[in-house]
Amino acid sequence: MKLRSLLFLVLCWVIHPLAAQKATFQFPMTELSLDDLSAFQTTKTNWQIVGTAQATLDTPKKLQTSPGKGVLVNLPDDKNKSQIFTTFEHGDIDLEVEVMMPRGSNSGIYLQGRYEIQLLDSWGKKRPTYGDMGGIYQRWDDQQPQGENGFEGTPPLVNAAKAPGLWQKLRLSFQAPRFDAQGNKIQNARIVYAELNGVTIHENVTLTGPTRGPYVGDGDEAAKGAIVIQGDHGPVAFRNFKYRLFDGQPVAMKKLQYKAVRSTVKDGMDWSQATPEFSGVTDQLTWNVAKADNDFTILFEGQLAVPETGDYLLKMDYQGRVRFWLDGEMVFDRGGSAHSVLKNLPKGDIPFRLEYSKEAVWQQPQLGFSVEGAGFRPFALHDKGSNFRAKPIDPIYQEPQGQANLLRSFVKFQNDQMPDAKIITNAINVGDPEGLHYTYDLNQGSLVQVWRGDFLNMTPMWYNRGNGQSEALGVIAHLTPNPQIVEQATVSMTNQAPPKDWYRYRSYTVDEHNRPTFHYEAYGLQVADQLAPSEGQKAIQRQLKIEGTTDRKLAFCLAEGQAITKLSKDLYLVDEQYYVEVADATKVASLAEGKQGLIVPISGTTTLDYKIVW
Repeated sequence: MKLRSLLFLVLCWVIHPLAAQKATFQFPMTELSLDDLSAFQTTKTNWQIVGTAQATLDTPKKLQTSPGKGVLVNLPDDKNKSQIFTTFEHGDIDLEVEVMMPRGSNSGIYLQGRYEIQLLDSWGKKRPTYGDMGGIYQRWDDQQPQGENGFEGTPPLVNAAKAPGLWQKLRLSFQAPRFDAQGNKIQNARIVYAELNGVTIHENVTLTGPTRGPYVGDGDEAAKGAIVIQGDHGPVAFRNFKYRLFDGQPVAMKKLQYKAVRSTVKDGMDWSQATPEFSGVTDQLTWNVAKADNDFTILFEGQLAVPETGDYLLKMDYQGRVRFWLDGEMVFDRGGSAHSVLKNLPKGDIPFRLEYSKEAVWQQPQLGFSVEGAGFRPFALHDKGSNFRAKPIDPIYQEPQGQANLLRSFVKFQNDQMPDAKIITNAINVGDPEGLHYTYDLNQGSLVQVWRGDFLNMTPMWYNRGNGQSEALGVIAHLTPNPQIVEQATVSMTNQAPPKDWYRYRSYTVDEHNRPTFHYEAYGLQVADQLAPSEGQKAIQRQLKIEGTTDRKLAFCLAEGQAITKLSKDLYLVDEQYYVEVADATKVASLAEGKQGLIVPISGTTTLDYKIVW
């Protein structure tokens, strides 16, 4: 895992034009309308538009729906089980979609109708293959001997699949194959990156040809094709289908000249009076024209060729100081390491000036400049070597080895309903060799979050001076940043803080696997709180033993969210993100700020036993 991540970081520095860049601004995506089927070519009745979809946790290949719009479902039968094709075709594309897989079901998304991203109920599988959720399906050659026909399938880096019936988010970036003027392929297609449920599952994967069973092109490749969704393998649901096409012409540079002096200038200099030590013309920006690695200043002058009037994101990566002008206007003047700005630019050739100074001997020279538009990905206007850092950060990962691993840290918590993050300052993270992990708040005895996969990224905490924070690495279910033992009378009150001294943490003990049981006092009651992977390793099981007497009417809030749905006698769905399986007498109660809570009354000595499934 460490080696793979280090290699990817190096690629991000070197393959700059196609590296995923994080910026404060994001160009909007086009949302595929699911009000009706008009965004798709004519198909059979197995494809329908509905208002909601729900798959049960245990029933194979069963999808329940309700009338409405906003959700695309496939409900195949013996006579109606066709694929569905979008009306639009794509070349390079970024795609986001939420998908729900019933238990045991199977489908696939075919980019350009040729390259399949597998959709499968792969919940809990330890070692995924190319045929599992998010895998790139294998290619096929009928001319090879039986058993050797399949080749090149790419499994996801990790299994990031959620449980059946939960919405899962797939994000990917695809680069179409390239062809010369005679139609000969000169560059393979590839998956630039793919994420499932927030976890990277593919990085820079080359696709040498169509995967098995393409629905467009009969085995050949082309610059464009429709998106095809497989409909003959099982029920599946989709919503929030968004895409961004990259069919525009990128910004280019023209008439680029440079001057360089062997000195640094903090407040700018009069270049008309300067005698440059080096000057000339170049095709790309590069600090190497200074012929030094410190104490130099370079002025570049040229034109940006803007293909269409519109918004463009200008991004600088540098070590030192950069001053940048467009058409005589100062755009930014900053020291540091990176800066981006969104500008509306007119079509045509726009003169620019860029001044780069470097004087700190402990910094490596770096100068990178990329431009992104609504119709094209970030496009580098610099030489690759000019934007390379020799020492990218090697991530510091922590994994449990043989027994549970306990690590204290700060944890940043933010779910979909929170406008701002909350820092859990006294958190303990418990990683289990079974691959199911959780964060526990020692300040209030609450289960903050659970996740499946790798354990912790400790880089923010341990690299350089650090900020004290760790980051969960797997598929996360965000539970609550709030106390879970509450007074029943305050359940629905807005911003009702618990009384002072309501809680006192005591200690934790560990079993033979180093799995902890937390001991604390709440409202005068003694609590022993034990968490561990459940039998079958697909859920976190929590057992609380509460002892003592109290005059207060208390309750334990197992879960909170915007919507809690009772699916069966013992199973509840929370915000379509995770399940709570509990056999105790529970009720769904109204909480503050329009939320709902899954509440169990506490009256003195009580035992609670429930599971978090995701």
